[in-house]
Amino acid sequence: MDPSQPRNIPITRLRPQDRIGSAERLERLLASFKVIGLVEPLLVCREGKRYLILDGSQRYRALLQLGMKLVPCVVTSTATPKSMPHLR
Repeated sequence: MDPSQPRNIPITRLRPQDRIGSAERLERLLASFKVIGLVEPLLVCREGKRYLILDGSQRYRALLQLGMKLVPCVVTSTATPKSMPHLR
């Protein structure tokens, strides 16, 4: 399997970072997802049996509210929270 291709990961295995975006942005994402769905997969890295979300925590929260069971994610082994300080 090509690691750059998104794969569906159960939402229960994803862990968002602690940053919380605005409620207004979350509402806009919810409205957008209801009309067009998720356009950009989440970027995650493996963390034991779970996956840490490096980019897409707000999208994760919107998908969680919509009741999604599987989430398209790109799994990276090279990026980590420390290597991507702009995402902290």
